Amino acid sequence: MKQALKVIINCLSALFIMTLINGFAPLIGIIPFIGMEDLGYTLSHLLILILTFLFVYCCITKGIRTNLSDYRITKPYLKREWFFLGIIALIIMYSGFFIITNGVWRSCNISNIPIFITVIIITSLSTSIAEELFFRGLLLGYIERRINIYWGLIISSALFSVVHIMNGNFDLQNIIQISIGIFIAGLCYGLLTIYYKTIWSSIVIHFLFDITQLFDITTKQSNQSVMEYVYSNSNQLITGGQYGSTVSIITISSFIVIALYIIYKMNKLYKTTTHNR
Repeated sequence: MKQALKVIINCLSALFIMTLINGFAPLIGIIPFIGMEDLGYTLSHLLILILTFLFVYCCITKGIRTNLSDYRITKPYLKREWFFLGIIALIIMYSGFFIITNGVWRSCNISNIPIFITVIIITSLSTSIAEELFFRGLLLGYIERRINIYWGLIISSALFSVVHIMNGNFDLQNIIQISIGIFIAGLCYGLLTIYYKTIWSSIVIHFLFDITQLFDITTKQSNQSVMEYVYSNSNQLITGGQYGSTVSIITISSFIVIALYIIYKMNKLYKTTTHNR
């Protein structure tokens, strides 16, 4: 009991520091020649990534005194399988919206599309890396070693959802939907990290979902994408409510497909390993 309480306190302390990093980094925009526009927005995300890495690095190598690789924070590398898995999930997501809703694609009034795309790519990638470093790298690994891998997966995913709830002012119904949706996404990212033994698998999937900002799915045109699929639906489970399509039951279904696939692969590997003993 004492061990579990200590783990929770340490995790919440780490989460508090990450909240400070995310809160103060955007202040880089007050520098006159940077500003709060595209440059400031991009640099603030890169600063968050740098500070997150330094924090995670110090926690693991100086505080816990072990290697980053022990926490599945490996050198960057990519596998085609991860991209294939992510693309299949996105096809499921977009197809689900096309089939269930009656929307239309609308072009957005973006003054400089190349710069807009560059900003979205950089910020989406930096956010994906920073969040996976912290939640699937540091937190998942720490809880796994102090308690077990199952609680590591559950608690890190729960804290992942808590952080996203803190990003806005939501009513109870939306809080419940966001909590469940982001928690399932966190479980998916955690399973990817555990199975492939590297956070880069979850970073790829996380990035692919975040990059859908370029072709957003929304109930109200916002001109914050290259093109937007705009539809009308009164069912909050479909729309995602205040948080949008990210926590729509359609999007979450695509995360569940990935999670089930990874669980299948894990069971298959376990049976093969057991049979060969």
